[in-house]
Amino acid sequence: MKYLRFTALIFAIALLSVCFVFTASAQTEKDALYFAANSENENTKIYPQVAADKNTYLFLPSSADLGKMTFYSDAGYETFTVSADSTEEVAFGESFDLIGLFSNSTETDGEYKVTITVSAGEEVVFKKDLIIMKSENIRSLYITSENPAEKGRKWIDSSKSNKAKGNIVYIDAQGNILNADEMTEIKARGNSTFTDFEKKAYQFKMKNKFNMTGDKSNAQKKWVLLANAADVTLIHNSLVVTLAKDLGIPYTIDAEAIDLYYDGEYRGAYLLTDKVEVGGEGIDIQDLDGLIEDLNEDSDAYENPVVVTKTFASKGEADAKVDSKGSYKYVDGLAEPELEEGTSHHAYLIELDFIYRYADEQSGFVTNRGQAVVTKNPEYLTKETGAFISQFYQDFEDAVFSPDGYNEKTGKYYYEYCDLDSLVKIYLINEYTKNYDSYRSSTFFYLPEDEDIMYAGPTWDYDLSFTTGYDYNSQIAGNPENFWAATKYLASTLITIESFRDAVKEYLNSEDGEFYLAAEKMLGEDGNIMSYAQNVYVSQKMNYKLWTMTAKTKAYRCGDAETYENAVDFLLDFATERLAWLSETTASWEGDSYYAPMDPTKWSSTYRYHTPKKIEAKEATCTEAGRTEGSLCSACGLVLQKSTVIPAKGHSWTAETCDTPVTCSVCGVTDGSSFGHKWTEATCLNPKTCTVCEKTEGELADHKWSEATCMSLATCSVCGETKGELAEHIWTEATCKNPKICTVCGKTEGSVTAHSYVKDTEDSRNSETCAVHKCIYCGRKLLVSVPAKPKYQPGDMNMDGEITAADARIALRIAAELESADSEKITIGDMNGDKQITAADARLILRKSAMLDI
Repeated sequence: MKYLRFTALIFAIALLSVCFVFTASAQTEKDALYFAANSENENTKIYPQVAADKNTYLFLPSSADLGKMTFYSDAGYETFTVSADSTEEVAFGESFDLIGLFSNSTETDGEYKVTITVSAGEEVVFKKDLIIMKSENIRSLYITSENPAEKGRKWIDSSKSNKAKGNIVYIDAQGNILNADEMTEIKARGNSTFTDFEKKAYQFKMKNKFNMTGDKSNAQKKWVLLANAADVTLIHNSLVVTLAKDLGIPYTIDAEAIDLYYDGEYRGAYLLTDKVEVGGEGIDIQDLDGLIEDLNEDSDAYENPVVVTKTFASKGEADAKVDSKGSYKYVDGLAEPELEEGTSHHAYLIELDFIYRYADEQSGFVTNRGQAVVTKNPEYLTKETGAFISQFYQDFEDAVFSPDGYNEKTGKYYYEYCDLDSLVKIYLINEYTKNYDSYRSSTFFYLPEDEDIMYAGPTWDYDLSFTTGYDYNSQIAGNPENFWAATKYLASTLITIESFRDAVKEYLNSEDGEFYLAAEKMLGEDGNIMSYAQNVYVSQKMNYKLWTMTAKTKAYRCGDAETYENAVDFLLDFATERLAWLSETTASWEGDSYYAPMDPTKWSSTYRYHTPKKIEAKEATCTEAGRTEGSLCSACGLVLQKSTVIPAKGHSWTAETCDTPVTCSVCGVTDGSSFGHKWTEATCLNPKTCTVCEKTEGELADHKWSEATCMSLATCSVCGETKGELAEHIWTEATCKNPKICTVCGKTEGSVTAHSYVKDTEDSRNSETCAVHKCIYCGRKLLVSVPAKPKYQPGDMNMDGEITAADARIALRIAAELESADSEKITIGDMNGDKQITAADARLILRKSAMLDI
């Protein structure tokens, strides 16, 4: 990989009791053992599973400690053997060092291949080859179904209409339980992910609000698990979330890379995010859906049929069943909510979607140009709310598709319907990333109840971006030097409006260049692309053991990337070249001249063929620009053949003088006056002088003095004249090596000082009885004795220097006479001073290990 630096495997901090467990059915291949991410929570079990390469794996979270593995048996066996380069017999319930079984663990590449054998007497009752892999850096989420047999993961994966309950446990990379809660609902979600990939996306709801993504203000009940199944790099969505936040787009979701475990099985690398929705910590507008639900709480109207009707501006209802354009659908019989005092309309959250999906939606509308729009809030439109929002958006669409973005019928420009700043930001994000869904799906708008203007955003679902998508190929999506979003629906005609182009150009290429600077943070060796990829690098190794880079997955991206490293390199190259091209191209937009190409033989984004209109060629003059011949679509304004601007030639002026106006030798125009004298600045050697006629004027200037030092006098930098006296020396402080020294001339004065000692922590002679001190200036060393420390502290039964639960277990075994103890152990374990070791002493040791008693 050209840029990505791969770090060595760093093992996470051990959990209190991270364990493998043999079940009662340990003799069988299926469910023979499991790993518990937290021994105190039964919902953190992880079973071995057969991956795509037919090997059996145990995929462990970042919190696992491979140096302290503990296996347990419920079948009554006392010991087992674990074999790799060496073999170790281990008692059940005791930990062992997995890494220590390998002669060179650095050569395993994170895959620890072992053989587990359990015997009963001379009979081998269980033997399995197992490959153990461990994630790194990221959190892990555990989902356990309430009824895994009938409504487990496979049942949820089979249909988006299936829902189930259960529990979730959320653990950070260090092994801390961040949240454990009841899961009131989980269901599969997504469109292309659900239909085209085995790795499914999910939405779940918890009983209580909790912050799952690191933003302390973002406590939610509903959360989404994005599979990123089509995104080989797994980081497209994370990159766009960061970009949107850097651009200040309101209500941008939070995102957290995690490893997902569902009903005891590892399911891969996921992205945990909150939902784009109204209310709670989401979009801060009126919850119209809640108003309608409360108003119709005791009504059977939700069971009524959906009615499809035309908007207020259309005629009749019957034709809507034949032609869906210009229609909306609502639930018949729902009571209408009243408007809040001082408002003229309710609030809405809407989403553009593909027309073929629209039939499955309960409410929404189709514009006169055939664009399907789904209402996300309210989910169920009433007749009046449906009529309002469909007409409002239709007026906006009519303005966008009108000359200069002006709706003659309403007398309003497109930016009076939708905030221009938000339109520009969403357009640039879609254009820069070449988002496959641009203005076709997953494109949101929201209209607050107390404003007459809606806003584009927030961003959502960018896995099919950065050269990833269904109809992508190296000539279209893989090429960083052409437009993509500008050929889709709204953007295809917005880009023909000069005011919109000017706004895009200004935002991308202005002096502060907010978008350019935000996008640039992705690039380079230390940019977000590399850092995000490195963060999930170990996790993706496990992910692609389970979900291989199949031919189908490869078809979703450009380039010939066969590995994760190559895919990230391709992404970095594309994003770098794309930003440079987009900035350079938009910077050249001037007036009617712009470049947004599209093949005129293809369908336009307005679902009709383009109608070419010739752009006449024009010769450039001294003052007016010309242009080459070109063409554009007379219906939508899209440029079909680029007409290149020929810059004005500029005047060919006669030689300049101080007294005579200059004249153009081509057109004869004069500049109206003489150029006048062009003066140089006066110096201490010369007065100001005209560079044309050499006339002088005024007096000499003052000298430009440098500061005096202990070696040189103040000197004029122009003429070299000196003045005054030498300056004082600038002394350093004296040390044990040197007296004080002048930093300018090097002169010394006085004598050296005493040594300044600190402890030399790197000297091998340091021990419990002596310490080496070293002078910070000259390096001189002294050997100092250290008072001896007590041999063992009370409660340290295994004399390992720490108080842990293991010490409590030894004390308990001695108290139960299962283990003998000499006088020294009795002295160490006698916590209550009664000269013996009892269960009371074991409890005191346990409290001390948990730091309950200090």
